[in-house]
Amino acid sequence: MLVDSVGYCNGVTAASNYSTVYFTDTEGEIYKISRDGYDLKQIFSYDEYAKDGYLLGIDAYTYEDKLFFVDGSLGEVASINTDGSGYSVILSGLTQPIDVSVDERQGNVYISTGCDETDVSEGCHAIYRSSTTGTDPEKFFDANTVNSDLMPNGIACDTMNGYVYFAGVSAIYKVSTSDASDVSAVFEDIAAPYGVTLDWESNLVFWTSQGMDMPGIYYGSIHGGEYTQVAFIYQARFISIMYEVAPSSAPTSVPTSVPTAVPTMIPTSVPTAVPTSVPTSVPTSVPTSTPTQVPTSVPTSVPTSVPTSVPTAVPTSVPTMIPTSVPTAVPTSVPTSVPTSVPTPAPSTVCDYYLEQCNLCSGHACAIVIEETHPAEVPVVEAN
Repeated sequence: MLVDSVGYCNGVTAASNYSTVYFTDTEGEIYKISRDGYDLKQIFSYDEYAKDGYLLGIDAYTYEDKLFFVDGSLGEVASINTDGSGYSVILSGLTQPIDVSVDERQGNVYISTGCDETDVSEGCHAIYRSSTTGTDPEKFFDANTVNSDLMPNGIACDTMNGYVYFAGVSAIYKVSTSDASDVSAVFEDIAAPYGVTLDWESNLVFWTSQGMDMPGIYYGSIHGGEYTQVAFIYQARFISIMYEVAPSSAPTSVPTSVPTAVPTMIPTSVPTAVPTSVPTSVPTSVPTSTPTQVPTSVPTSVPTSVPTSVPTAVPTSVPTMIPTSVPTAVPTSVPTSVPTSVPTPAPSTVCDYYLEQCNLCSGHACAIVIEETHPAEVPVVEAN
């Protein structure tokens, strides 16, 4: 037992990736308490708004750090921040709303409405849907037009598979969020089920039963079959699962405060504050402030401030400030501005050059070759 010092508790929810449980009571108040039973605190009260009501179901919208809850007597659905601030009524005029569930993926809220079992008036025994701001409200599912046993109590969204599970008169049902005519029983012959919640990591559905012959908490597969009693509790009403959410395959819109153990498949738009130990497969659009230990496969557009230990395959367009330790294989087309520290061998005569090129030993032949090849540029030199 987490708490027994508050009045008559109703709705309960546990925010994903948090260690806090939130719950409503019948006096128009909302409390929070740590999962280990400490730090009980009232975060919201109707007294601040001079209202009287009867709070029932509550659900957390972790993406926006909000709580949504229903008031059965005022016929309203409202939201607050998880610290209790920002109270706002998003829907009103509902007929005895019972429970609320948030579809985290679609950003919608689903609300179940009650009435007496024999009351088939407009707005009774239905599930409504709207955005999290209350826009585009609609009657999503009407039990009066299908089957009286489908009158919903507690509801829970299966955001992964696109279903809303709800507790009927004597069964647990699911209805498709894309087609309200697609409704089917998951578990039947249950005595007065009331609250319902999902453990989508394990594909399980949990519910409470208020029947005198089988009170307590039960669970079974979301696909149906056998079910098991978890606890023997009288007058159990709403129920919630607390779990840790695994990281998504795609990056979140806001970076996490602690890096994930496994990198996301898609790179983040903003570089991480701490460099990764393994380079990315795709180069970053902005160069890193610190050079990488391994040279890139493609040369950079700007020369590095320090020459590389191994010469590049293609010379740079701009000469380096420091000459290379090993002479280049091909002489430069432009003479260097600073003479070499070691003098070059004595310049050779033009004849010697051509003798070497033509592999000729006769000075006369050299003169003929020179004259025939460059008659206007090179004077004839007679060998001694």
